[in-house]
Parts: sequence; structure tokens; C-alpha cells
Amino acid sequence: MTQKVYIVKGIVTDPDNYPDAKIGDTEYQFSDGPPGQRSVSFDYVDLEEGLREHAGKIFIWLEG
Repeated sequence: MTQKVYIVKGIVTDPDNYPDAKIGDTEYQFSDGPPGQRSVSFDYVDLEEGLREHAGKIFIWLEG
């Protein structure tokens, strides 16, 4: 079965996590469940990088 990945668009609040980002830049959170129901998530400032890392999964886009 193909795994689902939930994607939420947000903003960077801690630039220490991203070497080239600043507060307010766009980030994308890829997780195993919707907000309030996730057990793991991965954040990316580069959407294409996140999509490549999770290729082959079903993407579910949520409003952030």
C-alpha cells in the first residue's frame, strides 16, 4: 500500500534549522498525519526537495 504524506505550507519561525532561510520565509511540512494527529514530520524550505524525498507516496495538501 502506498503511504500518504500530508503537506502543510507555513512560514519559517526558527531560521537555525535552515542555513539559508530567514524568519517569514516559506516552509513546507511533510508529515504522516494531519495537524494534531501526526507522529513524525519533516520540514523543507525547498518544496521540490520535499517532493523528491517523498516520491512515490500519495500527497495530501492541507491549508496551513
